[in-house]
Amino acid sequence: MSDLKNTIGALLQEALTLHRAGRVQESETIFKTILQREPENFDALYWLALVAIRGQRQAEALQWLDRALKVKPDSATALNARGSALRALKRPEEALASYDRALTCDASDSNVHNNRGNVLKDLGRHAEALESYDKALALQGDFPEAHFNRGLAFEAMGKQDEALAAFDRAIALRPTYAEAFNSRGIVFQNQKRVTEALASFEAALAVRADYPDALSNRGAALHALERYDESLASYDRAVTVRPDHAEAWYNRGNTLRSMGLLNSAVTSYTRAITLRPDYPEAYVNRGLVEQDLGQVEGAIRSYERAIALKPLHAEAHWNMSLALLVAGELPRGWDKYEWRWQRPSVNLPPDSHLRPRWTGAESLAGKTLLLRNEQGFGDTLQFCRYASLCQAQGARVILEVQRDLVPLMRSLRGPELVIGRGDPLPPHDLQCPLLSLPFAFRTDLGNLPAPGRYLEAAEDKTRAWQQRLSSVPAPRVGVVVSGSPTHGRDRERSIALHDLLTELDLPVNWVSLQKECRKGDMAAIRSRRDVAWFGDELRDFSDTAALLDAMDLIITVDTSVAHLAGALGKPVWVMLPFSPDWRWMWHGTTTPWYPSMTLYRQSTGGDWPGVFARIRVDLEAWLAARG
Repeated sequence: MSDLKNTIGALLQEALTLHRAGRVQESETIFKTILQREPENFDALYWLALVAIRGQRQAEALQWLDRALKVKPDSATALNARGSALRALKRPEEALASYDRALTCDASDSNVHNNRGNVLKDLGRHAEALESYDKALALQGDFPEAHFNRGLAFEAMGKQDEALAAFDRAIALRPTYAEAFNSRGIVFQNQKRVTEALASFEAALAVRADYPDALSNRGAALHALERYDESLASYDRAVTVRPDHAEAWYNRGNTLRSMGLLNSAVTSYTRAITLRPDYPEAYVNRGLVEQDLGQVEGAIRSYERAIALKPLHAEAHWNMSLALLVAGELPRGWDKYEWRWQRPSVNLPPDSHLRPRWTGAESLAGKTLLLRNEQGFGDTLQFCRYASLCQAQGARVILEVQRDLVPLMRSLRGPELVIGRGDPLPPHDLQCPLLSLPFAFRTDLGNLPAPGRYLEAAEDKTRAWQQRLSSVPAPRVGVVVSGSPTHGRDRERSIALHDLLTELDLPVNWVSLQKECRKGDMAAIRSRRDVAWFGDELRDFSDTAALLDAMDLIITVDTSVAHLAGALGKPVWVMLPFSPDWRWMWHGTTTPWYPSMTLYRQSTGGDWPGVFARIRVDLEAWLAARG
């Protein structure tokens, strides 16, 4: 027996030496040889488990550990290793129980407390996880992993400053801690401190040049800084290092979309989906690009897949509503459009919960209904038309709009009272946001309300403009070439005035209807004698309406002036980007919303020259018809 023990002892020493030298397979063979001679040798069983864990063979490791614990049921080291194997197998409750048993056997092991914190973090029990990390640090203050994990728990709890402090402490203890630099960068990114985030990701990559998560995150920071070429290069490196990095493929798609490389963006999103079929965000963003490409049916299918994966995904429902509306499927579109209230970015008035929202089901007879603007000027101008329909159902209508629209809206039929946003609200029974009215009235293409002219310019202001424009003879063509520069799609819908006037060099007198002119457009106005601008005199929309009323024709990009001209019943030609806003639908030169409006669509993305050419032909015909 003594000889056997000596032999096994020698074999064990040889195996451990080989294992520590990195010759793992050779050590595994010797550990198994030991078990052939002594099947209940705890050390061989335990080390075989560690070999299996190292080889990502967690289920096998668990078998070895269970055999080892039959030999030594109170081995804290084996129970700790068992917890790690169970955690890797996604069995967190069992892992937690194993760590708890280990601590019962030996509560002085800081590694077990740290590991226990990790599994509690996996379970979403972040406050308890912090307690475990604190216990680990009480036993071993210079424990960088515990500080790092503590930072992750704080981050998950939304305590960003505490997370940063924990990551900084981990880095101070281990200046080459790439994971801590990366996680610190993520917190900076969440705090919109993009330059600091980028520096932190760069620090992670200085330690580990081919760290795929840091490469992907650096790409996101560069994207946020609109350094798209560098962002794309970082993502390309990430997916080269780790071709199965689904998040990097997804983020790469976002950058390609921003660069206008739409087909490549679809390919990148599809790659992310192939790697992670349960990736709803990738389906949503692929749908957005498919819609930009005019593949509306494909976009709807992508949104449907996202919703199947995550039924309460508000962005998927919302974006699907826009695809349905642009495709002309109005009833389904309005239904999905109501999901906007679930979006994080929704702009609800603080008092919107004080009265029930009218959805069309309740009778309006004898009720006071508050209609409220919720989005841009154009939306208010388009959907205020429903006020008269509410009045026709017996409601006393109060209309709340942006302050710049109040004087103009007093010409609208339907409201008994028009108030500005932020004014004290009169007593009312029900309230309804303006863009929920099509849903409430179950609007489709057959019953869409399209009064030819439902707003009126003030007579005194119109007369004043006619006198003011006496030096600008007919034909007067009002023109708008840009909307708000903060609009999410401003680059697609706004154009340079110089480009338009160069292409439409015809015998008309141009009047810029812009309240505010961009620098290049103002230079174009000052360089020509046939362009007038009165932006300084446009105090609110009633002034703009009166100026529009003095025009013979309006030519505009998709902005609030297009809606104002349509609401006034003025002849208006609207220039649309290839992927139009939902209200213009996908095809056609006319719109059911405004009978006096003609639409000019790009045939391909960015094809403004084609739009200008068609407008020139029609403008020449319009001039000829006027004689």
